[in-house]
Amino acid sequence: MNPPRIPPVNVGIDERNWIDIHRKITIIKNQVNFLRRMLLNRQETMRRCNPENTQRVMQAFADSRRPGDVVLQAQKTISSLMTAMTEREADARPRMYQLLNMAQQYRDRLQEEEQSCNELMNRFLNQMEQDQTFYDAAKREADTLRGHVDDLEGELQRLERIRQAFAA
Repeated sequence: MNPPRIPPVNVGIDERNWIDIHRKITIIKNQVNFLRRMLLNRQETMRRCNPENTQRVMQAFADSRRPGDVVLQAQKTISSLMTAMTEREADARPRMYQLLNMAQQYRDRLQEEEQSCNELMNRFLNQMEQDQTFYDAAKREADTLRGHVDDLEGELQRLERIRQAFAA
């Protein structure tokens, strides 16, 4: 992101002329309002792209799904069924084969889910990196804009004092 373009502040005026001072005050007020809107936009970007939010979502997702643990459990079930098939009588074998096939299908589905979870976690990590980049850029721009707004407000106060001196 490029740094924001700031309109020039220096407007050639005769500070002894009330109309020129009033015109410069109006110009600076417009510049301050413009910069404040830009600053609000950067702050909104910072709020929206806060990497902590993405990390919380990623952590909640990871906590809600633990396919790796379930895959290990399915592997243990398959091993138990294989052991049971070798120990049982011949009349129980067809049912055991049926259970074994069901367990293997379940394990395969879990492995696919584990793979999709890993892909999603990688996307979350990429999103966190992008969010951090956008957040850092918006923060730098917001800090720059705050400095410009402060400078303009100082100039505005100086001109207001000059205008009040004219009025007195």
